[in-house]
Amino acid sequence: MVGTVSGWRELDLDGAVALVAARAAAGVSARGRADLVVPGGRGPLRLFAALRRRGLPGPTWRLHLSDERCVPAGDPRRNADGVAAALGADVLGPPPGTDPAVAAAGWSDALAAVGTFDVTVLGLGPDGHVAGIFPGDPGPVAADASDAVTAGPSAAPPARVTLSAGRLRRTGALLLVVDGPGKDVAVAGVRAGADTGLPTTRLAGPPRWLVDLRGA
Repeated sequence: MVGTVSGWRELDLDGAVALVAARAAAGVSARGRADLVVPGGRGPLRLFAALRRRGLPGPTWRLHLSDERCVPAGDPRRNADGVAAALGADVLGPPPGTDPAVAAAGWSDALAAVGTFDVTVLGLGPDGHVAGIFPGDPGPVAADASDAVTAGPSAAPPARVTLSAGRLRRTGALLLVVDGPGKDVAVAGVRAGADTGLPTTRLAGPPRWLVDLRGA
């Protein structure tokens, strides 16, 4: 840990792995399983690789996607396939190719049986989006949003569904993992805090860590 900025404490890769492992272990001890949210994209791949070097995820971990594109099975844009390959484990989310509204409703129903997540891991896009929550899209950040919602017109095609900001906040710990080029402005906005209009400003509540791997 190297400090605290705008409510985000900062961790390096080893610290992030240790935190995820500890929070998951606590969930397993309390309930017999751990529930974790994991993102698609390339940003978290080094974290995923570091977890696998420790023999994780464990068999009692249940992994939930942060968001998914509504594309057919086998489409390389599906988050589920990329995350499953990176972590060597199945992930839960909407079925492939489903209509966005139908997918969001079904996913919300499924999440009703899941309590507070033990850990939520999110990536950060160059435009500042997290999960499928894009700057300027009011739906996923609305106070009355369902657990899973459709991503609005700010999202680039194909259509996608996402966990809402309210559902993402229901977690014991939240890690924002940043890697890859073109993210200087977005990371500066995260560190600047509430006046940026970024979706990260709607994630206050749980303990939050920023894991910036770009210089690692």
